[in-house]
Amino acid sequence: MKNCLLNRFISILAFCFVANTSQAALITEITNNYGNISSLVTPAGGLNHFGGTNCNSLQSDSIKITDTKSSDGCNRFYDYFDLETVNYDSIDSFTLSLTFSATNDVLPFFIFSIREDWKVMAASGGNNADTVNKRDIASVDGKTSQDFIFNASNTSVFSDILAKNEFGFWLGDEAFGANNFNLFSATLKIEGTATAVPEPSMLALFGLALLGMTRIKPRKK
Repeated sequence: MKNCLLNRFISILAFCFVANTSQAALITEITNNYGNISSLVTPAGGLNHFGGTNCNSLQSDSIKITDTKSSDGCNRFYDYFDLETVNYDSIDSFTLSLTFSATNDVLPFFIFSIREDWKVMAASGGNNADTVNKRDIASVDGKTSQDFIFNASNTSVFSDILAKNEFGFWLGDEAFGANNFNLFSATLKIEGTATAVPEPSMLALFGLALLGMTRIKPRKK
């Protein structure tokens, strides 16, 4: 009987400890599904954030992103996620998932063939991006999704993102010539520690465990 009570007591304490311990996990995720019908959204960063007039265009279920040359403002696409409404104590990393198609066009150039070379960069605003740590976007024809992970060790603007409470991203083509592709959606997963719900102190939980012990009656023989 004593061993049985002791085991129950240990189980109660273990439950209380786990309930009072927070750990890094998925806090929330935000999805932007792009397009020009009522249930879809336009980029918060604007279709032509960098000054171009006809760089990018909304399709029925996507954005057609065009990269021509820097002089006309059509060399970058920009959008962002507002983190003001996200309740968190700390953020460890972001996972950006892009769904896209048609990133594998080939441009004939004399005897050479130049393939599109799209990159994604984390940004803390329209004018501040990590242009050193560029991520390669897969070269594909059909619709596909790809994840990109950003944290303090691989993103130079990570602290700026947290300070501004805004995760942004740039898209651009590093290849020669004018290229374009279709962006269907962008999903941001935020990993870290969510704002804790007020919990009883460990001392209070210990007291509850003891109270539970007193209510465990030995069975009559």
